[in-house]
Amino acid sequence: ERDDGADPARVFRLLGVWQGPSIGLRAAAALIGRLVEHVTDAPEVLVDAHLLEYPAPDRYAFHDLLRAYAVERAEAQEPARAIEHAVRRVLAWYLGTADAAASVVSPLRDRVTLAPPGPGCEPLAFVSADQALRWCGQERANMVAATRQAARFGLHDVAWKLPVAVMVCFDRYGYRAEWLVTHRIALAGA
Repeated sequence: ERDDGADPARVFRLLGVWQGPSIGLRAAAALIGRLVEHVTDAPEVLVDAHLLEYPAPDRYAFHDLLRAYAVERAEAQEPARAIEHAVRRVLAWYLGTADAAASVVSPLRDRVTLAPPGPGCEPLAFVSADQALRWCGQERANMVAATRQAARFGLHDVAWKLPVAVMVCFDRYGYRAEWLVTHRIALAGA
């Protein structure tokens, strides 16, 4: 490990606490709480060791058994507060990025007020509606997972704001099932 890089063993453990089917490099950086350039090598080490899969460029996923092992290791080796902070950061990243996408896709639509992102959380910015919609299409299953995880962690503020933020993109693509699932979770949390 380089002095400025993230420890692959810790990255493995923290990636396990994310409940989405996959994770992009920038979301992983938010989860870990490090700048993306300090995280880049760790997932590649895990891919090389066959502990993570590489389904697309800058995108990582676990096999189910390895995810269970990563969660077990996180619970055994990470302080509960570190896990909580990691989950809060990645959910804040998804919320901030979904809000940025919605602001580009539908700039005149009212948006919910968000707190500024905290340290270690740098949401994406989009230059076009097409770019924002592509991101949303790629992340749709993760948006549902993020909404569920926010509700499970008692982060009801995120659990209702995330579906509102991503609604514009879900509506544009016609993702009705995802729209309904996330809004039901939001309603239960409210």
